[in-house]
Amino acid sequence: MWKAIVRPVLFCATIAASGIAAAGDTPPPPSPEHRHQPPPEAFAACKGLKEGDACSVQFRERTVEGVCAKQPDTELFCRPSHPPPHPER
Repeated sequence: MWKAIVRPVLFCATIAASGIAAAGDTPPPPSPEHRHQPPPEAFAACKGLKEGDACSVQFRERTVEGVCAKQPDTELFCRPSHPPPHPER
């Protein structure tokens, strides 16, 4: 009789453990306070401009064209029209 009890318990424990392992494979989405912030140059590029105005930012030897935009709880910054691809992890 104990086999009738142990098998279902072991099965459930195995399923639960595999679910926990699978859930740990993908990182959680970033919280708002850990979201990537634009660099200071992006904010400086929109000083004196309005949301939606065209802007450009100089990063090292590259000029990036964009539009002044606003994220929640930030001031205007120059959001690139064609952002660079995210690096592979």
